[in-house]
Amino acid sequence: MLETKCLCGNQAQLRFKDEIGRVIDKVVTIKNVPVFLCPDCKEEFMKGPDSLRFAERVIEAVEIGVEELEF
Repeated sequence: MLETKCLCGNQAQLRFKDEIGRVIDKVVTIKNVPVFLCPDCKEEFMKGPDSLRFAERVIEAVEIGVEELEF
């Protein structure tokens, strides 16, 4: 299992989950987004490139008029 360091100093584990994104009044779901979860402080976060890709996928989903899109 892939892990990375959380801000609290503990190891956060990679999970894949559906995340909600919004552009103005449009809400979309992006499926299977790689998110790190810290079991100690419960913080969830994406790595920089994944965060940018998530934003791009949200915009793309809104532009093509779908409510869900794979990451």
